[in-house]
Amino acid sequence: MDRYTCICGYVYDVNKGDPDQGIEPGTRFEDLPNDWACPKCGLTKDHFLKNNIKTITSVFKYYPFETGEKIYIEDGPRKGDWQVAGLTKYKVKLKCLRTFKEFEWDRFCFFVEKKKP
Repeated sequence: MDRYTCICGYVYDVNKGDPDQGIEPGTRFEDLPNDWACPKCGLTKDHFLKNNIKTITSVFKYYPFETGEKIYIEDGPRKGDWQVAGLTKYKVKLKCLRTFKEFEWDRFCFFVEKKKP
């Protein structure tokens, strides 16, 4: 049976449904109401990925940023030294420690581990 994983790591299992939100076991992901959201982080259905239980799953988690924290991003377009200038539930504002300019992005995650079923 297929299951669907939110980017925060929550797994919607068709066999279990989501009883806390009134979703009966056996309810297909496609049949969830349009306003249904991840019970763990509140993101919408378009933040879920379909995965087969037999595959290896790479696990990513949101980094627990703290305002004022200095971080170094090793690669990618945000590479460099930053300071966390502000946070919301879904956004992080980083200040470049070289130019002191601030940029706001969606909160991002980092690789944690690969899990076998």
